[in-house]
Amino acid sequence: MTNKKKISGLNIAFTIIIITEIMFFAGLISAYIIASAKAMDWPPIDQPRLPQYISISNVIILLVSSLFLYFFIKNAKKGIKDLNFLLITIILGIVFLVIQGKEWINLVDFGIQTSDGLYASYFYSIIAVHGIHVVVGLILIITLYLKLKKTSDIYTKLPSITAFGMFWYFVTLLWPVLYFLLYLY
Repeated sequence: MTNKKKISGLNIAFTIIIITEIMFFAGLISAYIIASAKAMDWPPIDQPRLPQYISISNVIILLVSSLFLYFFIKNAKKGIKDLNFLLITIILGIVFLVIQGKEWINLVDFGIQTSDGLYASYFYSIIAVHGIHVVVGLILIITLYLKLKKTSDIYTKLPSITAFGMFWYFVTLLWPVLYFLLYLY
């Protein structure tokens, strides 16, 4: 008899969701690249430059949040329930959103608005959609955290832990791609 690991339905569902989201973001990114290739100046000369240094900190914040999530998942698979790693992931996700919110306010104050043309529209659309995904990821992880606080049996929650972890990794690894595309490209 072989010892095969059973893949949960939740993990299959989240894999399909993530593949769908990859295709969705690939469409957005492709449209952005095509628009930038057709433009004479991209970003437009008359628009202020995006604050690269603030956003690079968000790259680091999300990558570190995934590192803490990785440690949490690794421990959970061993039956160790160390919610501190999960709590740090949540805190870093919230910090990311706060920094993004402040950046948006600053960008609007600098004069970059969606009505300023394709560049600004694409920028805000892509960043907003990613931000929504971060919020969804945080809701999943916070829900998981609250459920795990009430139970000592972490093994029953492993499908949720791994599925929600996959989603958070996707959101986290997408951000450096978006940072390069929107802030440096």
